[in-house]
Amino acid sequence: MNILVSNIYSWQNKGDAAIVVVLIQDLARQFPGSVITLSSLDPRDEGRYGPYVVHPSILWHMKHANSSGSGRFLMRLRYAIACLLFRLRLRCFKWLLGMGLRAYWLFGKSLRTRIRDFEKADLVVACGGGYLLMTWPRRRLSRWLGCNDLDYLCMDFSIARMFGKPYILHNQSIGPFRDDRDFERIRPHLSGANAILCREEFTYDRLAKKGFDNIVLRPDAAFRLEPVAEDIFRHKVVYGKLNIGITARQCLGGIAQDEYESKLARFITHITETGDDTQVYFMPQVIYELGHDNDLLVAGRIRDKLNSAARERFCIIDDDLHPSVLMGIIGKMDYFVGTRMHSNIFALSSVVKTLAIAYEPKTDGIMKMLGLSDYVLHVASFTFEEMMHKFDMLQNDNEYVYKLRSALARIRAADSDLVLLSQQRASCSAIRGDWKLPHQSSSASAAT
Repeated sequence: MNILVSNIYSWQNKGDAAIVVVLIQDLARQFPGSVITLSSLDPRDEGRYGPYVVHPSILWHMKHANSSGSGRFLMRLRYAIACLLFRLRLRCFKWLLGMGLRAYWLFGKSLRTRIRDFEKADLVVACGGGYLLMTWPRRRLSRWLGCNDLDYLCMDFSIARMFGKPYILHNQSIGPFRDDRDFERIRPHLSGANAILCREEFTYDRLAKKGFDNIVLRPDAAFRLEPVAEDIFRHKVVYGKLNIGITARQCLGGIAQDEYESKLARFITHITETGDDTQVYFMPQVIYELGHDNDLLVAGRIRDKLNSAARERFCIIDDDLHPSVLMGIIGKMDYFVGTRMHSNIFALSSVVKTLAIAYEPKTDGIMKMLGLSDYVLHVASFTFEEMMHKFDMLQNDNEYVYKLRSALARIRAADSDLVLLSQQRASCSAIRGDWKLPHQSSSASAAT
């Protein structure tokens, strides 16, 4: 059996990489002997996940081929026109395919090869993540030409449908959408999936209200990642100290981003001044420079805001680590304060008391699933005083670990039968049931 895993972002996003690692393990276990091919937005992923072929995704080809230009507007114009022409070629290809003709000559060599990957596949599985959303207004150019990145993130689903291939949207957070018209643009791609695995209730409820019957509620796959201990921890973490891990990211603009980083710097300064045995470790979750997403830049700005005493107790883990190794390091922390959602999952999976800073609703959803909604701050609105209050609550909450362990036991038992989901399209809840914590109100059935 040939399985194509599409929509991979980059190994250098350790949360996304963790999802891919667990997904590959699930596919290898449930489809023994299958040939698994990976399609990634980062061509440097080759060899990172083991002995699997990695092909650059169609979106990468579109962006890479149209990334040159004398100005940003001209680059966007060239990209938008290329996207429009590609969609027209694909429609023509689909029309000819209905007549029994495979007009691969419509495409250049690289795109021709990528489209053939879908024809060869017996099953397409879209890698999990939070990429199907639109919270910002579309540029005029995108509106005029009728294209944007959201359309191209769904392009793999469209091509799978064109060839009549079953496809599963794995481990998804979908939405929010600024305009309901953006959701309606992707509705056909969602409704055509054999199954959509929603990793939190906000996504599940959003799709249920829209009338979808191919949805299943399943916890984030990264909860099932196995940590690995490595010597790097011995070199960079001081034993016998109170260890606090932290992640931060570029998620706001201008002054708001500076204020967010300043509050984190003030927090670090305060906790290192009030405790002689406190060490703080910054754990970059994403170091993807090609995608203009590098947590190390944020770490450097936070460090520059610290006084000399706090700076001595602030360590930046700057190695490009396997997500299992990063999880192993995070698991050695006494407390964790995370903005990156998967860094929080790494900490929570290791039963580390965690304070989450939400930049999208998916973080609220994950913490709600665990019964830990009291320990969420919102990146654009939290104050330093609120942060310290929540951290004090975290330290003194004697029920936190018990509640977390109980939730983790249920999460790890909630596996997904991808074989059945790939064979049956409608009423997925009848296949496996929908996962909920017992203390949460729900109309969904209990997990089988």
